[in-house]
Amino acid sequence: MTTDELAERICQKINKPKAEVMAVLAVFHLIHDAIREAGPEGLPSGPLYSALCGRISLATYQSMILKLKQLNKITEKGHVLYWLKQED
Repeated sequence: MTTDELAERICQKINKPKAEVMAVLAVFHLIHDAIREAGPEGLPSGPLYSALCGRISLATYQSMILKLKQLNKITEKGHVLYWLKQED
């Protein structure tokens, strides 16, 4: 499923403008990629949120981190986010 198709499905469920949904998905992917690219040293959660502060709320950030954990993409130890190796 493409990001555009996903945005359409979300829009239908939550009745939000597509541009707003696409913006949230872009931030989600940014967080996902930043953690993955941090490598084995991980990425401190505080500075990551700080970089996004003013763009998304703390609650939205925490929801995105929780979703990545539920998808088994990341783990968190001592407020440091680590990418879990994914088998392609």
